[in-house]
Amino acid sequence: ELGLLPINLATWGPFLLLNFNQQLEDEESSGESVGKDWLGSCSEILIAGGVDHSLKH
Repeated sequence: ELGLLPINLATWGPFLLLNFNQQLEDEESSGESVGKDWLGSCSEILIAGGVDHSLKH
C-alpha cells in the first residue's frame, strides 16, 4: 500500500541481519541456520575473531 516491502530480520550475536528474500521460511531465520545459511564461512571467521554469537543485541 505505502510502497514498503516486507523484510526478514534475524539476529546473530550482536548483529542484526536483513534478508530481502520473500521466499524465506521462518525456520530459516532462526537459530543456527542464520550462522550457517546467512553468513556462511563468515560466522566461523567472526567466532575465531572473538565475536560471541551467544550474545543478544
